[in-house]
Amino acid sequence: MTDTQEQGADVSQEVAPSDVSESTTSDWRESLPEQIRGHEGLKDIKDVGALANSYLHAQSMVGADKIAIPRKSATDEDWANVYAKLGRPEEAKGYELQFGEGQEVNDDFLNAFKQTSHSVGLSNKQAQKLAEWYQSQVTSQEDIQESQFRSLQEESVTALKKEWGKAYDERVKTASNVLQEFGDTTLADMRLADGSLVGDSPQMVKLLANMGKYLADKTGEDSFVGEKGSGVMAPDEAQSKLRELTATDTPYWDERHPEHQWYVDEAMRLREFIVG
Repeated sequence: MTDTQEQGADVSQEVAPSDVSESTTSDWRESLPEQIRGHEGLKDIKDVGALANSYLHAQSMVGADKIAIPRKSATDEDWANVYAKLGRPEEAKGYELQFGEGQEVNDDFLNAFKQTSHSVGLSNKQAQKLAEWYQSQVTSQEDIQESQFRSLQEESVTALKKEWGKAYDERVKTASNVLQEFGDTTLADMRLADGSLVGDSPQMVKLLANMGKYLADKTGEDSFVGEKGSGVMAPDEAQSKLRELTATDTPYWDERHPEHQWYVDEAMRLREFIVG
């Protein structure tokens, strides 16, 4: 055999295996039985290696606890089996829920919460997460309400101080004493429609203060409202008294009148109440 013939033989031997490999890789399904060769489950498997990997993965799943998803026609019992495998307690009372320290939970609400959690198939972990979310919402809402109550209280105090001026402390004390004398002190802690307390309502405080002043004026004494009045007046009341003292025919304008100085001093005192 010549050198040329030997080289040709070598080339023929090198090329032939390559052609066979390509044919085997692209047509690996041809070696399968005809009844499974075109199966849908094989369409995405590119080669024999991928088929082997798929087989090994399937083998690793053998014996694993699997949950079949019920069909549309599934019964409540079918779903109960699924919920049980997912961790739902056998009974609603089987839930073990933890709440934040210091947080009080109504027994009726807790029982209803457990019943509902059980009816929708929640596991203990899921029910716990839902309970924590609910508690956070309640706490947040309580903080918002408390902030609103404080804001309303501050607005009430500001409004009364503006109206009563230096007489504010005395009027508030009179209102408090009237409530203690003729009413129930728990009334002040009742909530109004806007969420504010009755005791913080400017209208209620003014009503009680006016009652105390009226009774003191009519009876000539005010022992029922505590200590004797200091004579401090609200701006509008002081303005009315000032008009009486400084009328054109009063001693305020007559320096020779024996009461002239008293009128002048009293007028100055009333102006202090007016300007606050």
